[in-house]
Amino acid sequence: MALEHPKNYQVWHHRREICSNLGDGSLETKFCSNALKYDSKNYHAWAHRQWAVKKFQLWEGELEYTECMLDEDVRNNSVWNHRWFIVQNNNVVSMTLENVNISQREVEFAFEKLEKARRNESCWNYLRGLYEFACRQHAVTLRSDIRQRLREKCLAILEQDAENIYSCALLVDLYEDEQSTTALKKAKKLLNSLMNELDLVRRPYWLFRAQLKLQNELKVYQKKAKKDQISKKEIENHIQQLEEEVNARHAAELIPFKSSVETMEEPKPTENETLICSKKQTSKAQRMRDRKKKEENERRERIEEANKHIVSKREIEIEQIQRKLIPLNLDIREIPSDGNCLYQALSDQINQANTTFQDLRKLASEYIRANPDNFIPFIAFDSSNPEKSNSERFEEYCEKIVNSSEWGGQLELRALSCSLQKKIEIFTGESDVIVIGNEFEGSSLRLT
Repeated sequence: MALEHPKNYQVWHHRREICSNLGDGSLETKFCSNALKYDSKNYHAWAHRQWAVKKFQLWEGELEYTECMLDEDVRNNSVWNHRWFIVQNNNVVSMTLENVNISQREVEFAFEKLEKARRNESCWNYLRGLYEFACRQHAVTLRSDIRQRLREKCLAILEQDAENIYSCALLVDLYEDEQSTTALKKAKKLLNSLMNELDLVRRPYWLFRAQLKLQNELKVYQKKAKKDQISKKEIENHIQQLEEEVNARHAAELIPFKSSVETMEEPKPTENETLICSKKQTSKAQRMRDRKKKEENERRERIEEANKHIVSKREIEIEQIQRKLIPLNLDIREIPSDGNCLYQALSDQINQANTTFQDLRKLASEYIRANPDNFIPFIAFDSSNPEKSNSERFEEYCEKIVNSSEWGGQLELRALSCSLQKKIEIFTGESDVIVIGNEFEGSSLRLT
């Protein structure tokens, strides 16, 4: 039944119960391999394989299996997830302080795969996970060694691919972790590049990172000032100077993004509207909603203004995508480009009329919460507060999906694909169509 209906969750669950009661899972990895031959991204097959491997201690040959699978498809995120599961849980090959060579070997393995696809987000997330593991283990030598190797690799890739945002993003984290004056200056330069040139789509996120960096610099300076017995007035002057410099720079950067809406005059209220306003004041909750709506509109307008500066590239990409859509008898439908655009685009295609983008945000968050082992290794947690545990950071990440306008990415798409039991196809200009949830049958949801 599982091979005939590989996407039927009940069949896999029933097989798991049978194996558990029989106490014999020796044939399960072979069975999963057969299922994965037909669909190498079948979520149920990978989940069952991980359960069987851990339950019956079938670790032997698993690393080699992932290597073979990645040779076939280096972008298969499910394989990268399984490899991380193996090195984290297998006592023989797991990464520990006493087994430093495993960490170094995994870094070199990821480097080798990165050469095949330098913009493979799964591989970059795997490298980030290795580095964060070293940070969590408080292994100073291991941490320094991996940081040096990652920095060298990122710089080498940027020499050949100067617009690789994954390499730049990882370099920012590495430089900030190093904490030296030179490294912090380099991190600031990369942040500005990501914010203003390379990654305009996630500009609000990089702006937040820049502000967070300023706060960290102020804390470091305050500690140093206290140690060097610098007067309170000098400290305040220095802090004010830093804040003024940052505010001035951000103000200058935002000039091209200011909307002409600011120059428009608001319509004068009618006599009836004036009478109503005089009799009843706007409630506090309504004022908060109005302010939030205004901020969202201003943010959307800034993004639209920013898109005007890259219109030529955008038009080229749209033309390339349209050529791919013509044989499918499809056309592009414009969705407002904001933090909710991914969810808006999907809700627009779902047949259920009452499904909103807020519903999809909640659905993605709930699925990620219910399957933490499949997502935590690939989430770039904010490491600014080392006192927080990964579980706390994970909970914050899930909350942010529901209660903010944070941009959605590959992890959220995977969660929605599994929750909706639908395949999601992503059309891009130059590369092939990216398919998420290839194990699901029926009509696809399509994005560009």
